[in-house]
Amino acid sequence: MTKNKINSLITIVVIAIIGIGLFISCKDDNSFSEGKNISSKSNSTNNQNPFEIVGITHNEILNDFPNNVSIDNYTVNDIYEYNLNKGYINNSISYDTFYSQIINGGQFMLNYILSEEDLMYNLTNDQEVSYYMGKVKAIFVEMINENKEMTPEEFSERINLIEDELIALDLHDKGDIFDKELNKYSMLLSSLSTARHSYSFWYDAYYNKENPWHNLLLSRVNNVGAKGPFWDFLCDAADALLAVGKAVVAVVAFVPADIGGGLYYGFTGCSGSGTGNDPYQGNFSIPGMITGGWNTSCGVARWGFGY
Repeated sequence: MTKNKINSLITIVVIAIIGIGLFISCKDDNSFSEGKNISSKSNSTNNQNPFEIVGITHNEILNDFPNNVSIDNYTVNDIYEYNLNKGYINNSISYDTFYSQIINGGQFMLNYILSEEDLMYNLTNDQEVSYYMGKVKAIFVEMINENKEMTPEEFSERINLIEDELIALDLHDKGDIFDKELNKYSMLLSSLSTARHSYSFWYDAYYNKENPWHNLLLSRVNNVGAKGPFWDFLCDAADALLAVGKAVVAVVAFVPADIGGGLYYGFTGCSGSGTGNDPYQGNFSIPGMITGGWNTSCGVARWGFGY
């Protein structure tokens, strides 16, 4: 990827997000695969997706986080300490490094959803990645245009169709997905799993008053259209969300952020060495994907996109 291929206003944001991959690393792959004792509220499972563990674990961690911190006033340090205690990041990662990277976690993906330009192709120069992520984008754009959120079941059915296409190609990695660097097809299937489970999670958080994230989520979507946390980031793009219902805002803002955070955290290869300026060189890691998705959730829920 060359600098002249990024011709949008979010160039700096994209570079910052890719920078996440240079710092975040995995302490122990099994920290994720062994966390089955955490209950998950998601019923959006697709057992045909060989990377389904990514979305499942994303929701498990979000369900567990409120059991460990005060959901109303947690800090970046609380997120950092939780990562360390659970073994999701290596203790060689300093707080300052963690803080400097997490603040940009999901902005690219939301910009991608709201932009008429194909920012995904500008970033990757990969027609296949652009094609399949474009299908995901189309679902969110449809909800914005129709001003109506889908049910988790409806959303899952749409995502399942994209998964079926990818699985039929049979080009994704096989075997132990936690113990290798993975290719772009594996990355796409992981992203789709995250999309399904994230959608189910934030849909429930919006409508279910018993969900521990409910009040915090409402405080975020209520800031759209005011000089609140969303405003500094959305700027002109905010108009696209000002005209739609708050439930649509909730899923269109949070789910792409989770996908985007997971994508860019995922390019670490677990060694923390990163992939330089080309995130599609084959260094994708499942632990990085999981860490990025839920960390982005915590950041956006607490501070919006302008923190």
